[in-house]
Amino acid sequence: MVPSLTPAVAVDRVRLSRIRAPVGMGHFVHFNWFWLDRALIDTEIKCCLIRGGPRGGVVGCLAYGPHERIDLDRGSRMPNIGEIYHIVIDRRHAGRGHGRSAIMAGLQALCEANRDLISIRVSHHAENLAAAGLYARLGFVEIGVKIDGETGIRDKLLELDLHALPRVQAIISADPA
Repeated sequence: MVPSLTPAVAVDRVRLSRIRAPVGMGHFVHFNWFWLDRALIDTEIKCCLIRGGPRGGVVGCLAYGPHERIDLDRGSRMPNIGEIYHIVIDRRHAGRGHGRSAIMAGLQALCEANRDLISIRVSHHAENLAAAGLYARLGFVEIGVKIDGETGIRDKLLELDLHALPRVQAIISADPA
């Protein structure tokens, strides 16, 4: 399954508000429109609708851009490191591989936007076992913590060395799950 990422625009605010995390996971993610608002004022941040499934409908939301060592601080951005900031697959579409496929599409988009990237980072709440499993299967390794700039919560910080990306893509293409 290959999803498409469609850049979200201001009129997509209502559509983004209808994307709901699976039951029990809503407290792990920012609101989708938070990322839309950031993308609308900061051209380095991308907020996208994830389209997939048999009819190509909206199945989720993905936001990505340059890694910020300190959340919400543009001055802390690292030019050769990208970041997947946010992903949520709507509860009606969860468990079907959309998250994994969307992360791979996001990695590709980040690499195409910045050919000088050496790695890509993600962070997740320590108790979010679904995210931990997904990122581990994609080859991300834990490198420390990232403090959420709004809540002060210490999230796990993971990184994917882009030299490992061809190996990860081969594993994913061989595994239909």
